[in-house]
Amino acid sequence: MPWSRASLIVVGTACLVEFVVHLVLVKEYGYHGDELYFLDCGRRLAFGYVDHAPLVPWLARLSEAMGGGLVALRLPAILAGAGTLLLSALLVREWGGGWRAQLLALGSLLVAPAQLRIRAMLNIPVFEVLWCTATAYLVVRALSRRERWTWLAAGGALGLALLAKHSALLWAAALAIGLLVTYGRSLFASRWPWLGASLASALLVPNLAWQAQHGFPTLEFLGALRAQVVEQQGRALFAAGQLLYFHPLTVPIWVAGVVSGLRQQKPEVRPFALLFVLLFAFFLLAGGKPYYLASAYPPVLAAGGVVLERWLEQRPFERRAFVTAMLSTGAVFGVVSLPLLPLQTVDGILRAALGWVVPPIALTHDLHGMFGWREHAATIDSVYQALPEAKRRQAGVLTGSYSQAGAINQFRSPGTPPAVSGHMTYYLWGPDPSRGAVLIAYGVPLELLERHYQVCREHTRIEVPLARPMDTGLPVYVCEQPRGAMATWWHELRRFGHKLPIGPSGSESYRPESSRTDDPAYPFGFTAPHRTASTRWAPPDAAAGH
Repeated sequence: MPWSRASLIVVGTACLVEFVVHLVLVKEYGYHGDELYFLDCGRRLAFGYVDHAPLVPWLARLSEAMGGGLVALRLPAILAGAGTLLLSALLVREWGGGWRAQLLALGSLLVAPAQLRIRAMLNIPVFEVLWCTATAYLVVRALSRRERWTWLAAGGALGLALLAKHSALLWAAALAIGLLVTYGRSLFASRWPWLGASLASALLVPNLAWQAQHGFPTLEFLGALRAQVVEQQGRALFAAGQLLYFHPLTVPIWVAGVVSGLRQQKPEVRPFALLFVLLFAFFLLAGGKPYYLASAYPPVLAAGGVVLERWLEQRPFERRAFVTAMLSTGAVFGVVSLPLLPLQTVDGILRAALGWVVPPIALTHDLHGMFGWREHAATIDSVYQALPEAKRRQAGVLTGSYSQAGAINQFRSPGTPPAVSGHMTYYLWGPDPSRGAVLIAYGVPLELLERHYQVCREHTRIEVPLARPMDTGLPVYVCEQPRGAMATWWHELRRFGHKLPIGPSGSESYRPESSRTDDPAYPFGFTAPHRTASTRWAPPDAAAGH
């Protein structure tokens, strides 16, 4: 059946707005620390990495092959965002909805702060959402049209989702439960769903082999991440965070989709309503950041759009008022989710509007993560150049986090040695055996350095006011006269989590006393400084997408 002119206008406009807005803003701020890490991972192509699946580093490598730069790096995420909108529109159409339903569903995806943020940079969740939505559409086609080949296509899409983010396994398991509850074992009597599942599994096998070869480091990372999320955020804020992350006015739409699916008004909807409920319950109980549920939203928003379209069709005033309110408030959310204004201005707006509820940095943490990296590299360059020539030949650079190491390796001068780190996959890559007799280090506890070098002195500090709190006010040490090769104590740097290590005495300071805060742990799942009773703040690295 051909598309109506109204549907083409709604869907085309939504995809164009999504594409143009993000493309225009792509260079307004700088690289995010996670993007710098992905670039380094892409330079060491593998089937696995400690804290993420391999698809995004592969895309980062492709962007460098295309000439590099922010446009090439972020274009896949922008295209993935537009693709998610198109697939959601196809889901609406598959369930019998018209342009009004598409307007509700796509409007919901356009205004959600979480969706806006993940499309603004190369990151993991944007591709998980894309390929899970593609899987949902293909499964619905297989069910409603009885197209057997579509199960294979769905398996391929699901395999790509698994290569984007390991949590897509949970999405797949919840979908399988939803299909079993809805259709019973008769659906699985056919070989085609099994063939699709086999294809998805086959695409994941190389990553599983890599995990086995390296002792399944991702399991250790996930355990540390879960503990830190529960410790910093608690469980109740996962539910509250759905309002902030996915826009309060979208609640009636996805609730209508879930309720209609559970009532089985359309059997093809029910598996995705159950999927949403199951994942919501799992992340609430297990401890998850609110955006972890992003991949469950497109199907229930599409279904909710179809349900509400019939109700609003006879109420044009209410429909226009609701859509206007949703889009206008979405534009307001866009101001604090996208690099539209100077970051100081954004922080000021949030401080005035919400400062009594939450510190501004809690809402703009990822935006601050796009500042300071060139300054990090310039500082290390200057410290390295200040060394005598004989010491420069032996000097190495050690950082405390993957963002810091990625920044040095992206922006360093040609003569400055690459940075190494014990954080995440950098630990597996190990130190440079030819360097380290002289060590330039920052973001690493001084106590640890003094155990392995006879002389350590603070040379300078990295000061970047707009950077994240953990990435400014950092002392840079120059250490000499090693007590042993770095390889002999490399294991002490191993860190498969985001909480920074604290020395045995608990006295290590990572930034000036003036940058400390007495605010409680930040809500809504945004990564924030961690506090213990016996230590100063020990900031974890941000993890856009973990």
